[in-house]
Amino acid sequence: MIIKEINNNLDRQAVISFSPKLKIADFFDKFDISSVIRTRLTQKGGFCLMNFIPQVQDDDAFLQDFKKFSDSEIGDAAKVKVDVSSSPLLKAFRQMNSIPSVIIDAGIYSGGYCYVYLRFHSAEAGKVSAAIGNLQPDLERFAIRYMGESNGLIGTFQELSDILSLKYVEIAATVPPDYMNITQDQVITTLGVSWERELKYLLGDEFRAVFYDRHNIIQNKKGDVNVISQEHRIYESAFSNPLVQFMIEETSSRGIVTLGMQQKLDGRNFSFATVVPDAVLPEFFNVFRQGQEKFRPWDMKVTNVESIDSMPV
Repeated sequence: MIIKEINNNLDRQAVISFSPKLKIADFFDKFDISSVIRTRLTQKGGFCLMNFIPQVQDDDAFLQDFKKFSDSEIGDAAKVKVDVSSSPLLKAFRQMNSIPSVIIDAGIYSGGYCYVYLRFHSAEAGKVSAAIGNLQPDLERFAIRYMGESNGLIGTFQELSDILSLKYVEIAATVPPDYMNITQDQVITTLGVSWERELKYLLGDEFRAVFYDRHNIIQNKKGDVNVISQEHRIYESAFSNPLVQFMIEETSSRGIVTLGMQQKLDGRNFSFATVVPDAVLPEFFNVFRQGQEKFRPWDMKVTNVESIDSMPV
């Protein structure tokens, strides 16, 4: 599984907390709700997706307040999309993502605080410490809850699963021959066709990701490729992929939280994985089936579905 292969590639971790000062936070506090959060960027700003399991969903007061934030029905989980374009939360998200090795794994809201989990490489520890310090003036009741050695991507998701049960889903595909442009694709020309990567964010049709170069075939990295660690063959670069873009945009449009997007290329064999709250898994697989139809030449197949809690760290 991809998640096991890259689990400890980023060797440092930080967890910060703050009071988000959003109306949705007052709603969560009123009904003692904890939620998993994913932040998405747009050309004009950004939004947060929130999935949670309400304990009192048949309560009239709860339903009346919930409808102020979402017009979706409450199934196994409630789904909320909140515009945060003018919130300090989005500014913090952008500032941290500007550091090449930083991966923001997820956020959770619980007990009046938003907790943000991120991993990074020790080569950029100074940059991360400085950036986190710069966040404090803009974020109310700011605190650094942890900064130190990473307990791995799996360990991070296992901690988050205390809030909401999470499933790891891995999908395999075959890259169509007409999609792989050996001479024009920057990722292929600089990093070859044997690597793993972790998504940082999507903006428009461009992704940025942290790449792990397994074979180091090409020594001279050039173009829009940031060297994070030459010793560990870790880089950051932009890329585009219509299949991954479809999965992210469609799940986001339906209010489905997907945590992380790990990917692997070995020749034409492409696989990608994400972590999904168990309560919204049926909706995720509806999107997957649409992807199968839309991208038939990619021959998408589900290869692994596993509870995060059952994975050895």
